[in-house]
Parts: sequence; structure tokens; C-alpha cells
Amino acid sequence: MFQDMVEAEMSYNAIWNDAKTLQYQPALFNKEKDLFPLICPDLPELWDMISVREPDGLYFWLDSIHNHALCGRP
Repeated sequence: MFQDMVEAEMSYNAIWNDAKTLQYQPALFNKEKDLFPLICPDLPELWDMISVREPDGLYFWLDSIHNHALCGRP
């Protein structure tokens, strides 16, 4: 699966809402259309578990050396 994403020039990034998360606003993503049912119409049993959103103007910064990431809008 990950090789397919690389070939499609997609980046997988999980956002966890845990003790390390400084601020998490899932409502920002709710405004965007969920593309997963369009991508996988034959898997309706997963539609409530997986979402694919493509928000405009969203950036993801990763400092892999210090294991810090920032996702948001400038």
C-alpha cells in the first residue's frame, strides 16, 4: 500500500489526539469532502473508519531528527 502511495505522490500522515498533541481541531477537516467513498466505493464497511480529505492550503512540516511535526494552515 505504501509503495502505491509513493508512486501516486501521496503522503500518509497520521494525526493522533494524545498527550503529545499541543492542539487538535478535527472540525477543520470536517468541512472538507471525504474522498474515501469515491476512491473505494466497494468498501462501504470502511467508510466510517477511514477518511481521505484534501484541504486547500494545508501544510505539513516534519522535523524527523527531533520527531516533531506540525500540520495546519499558515
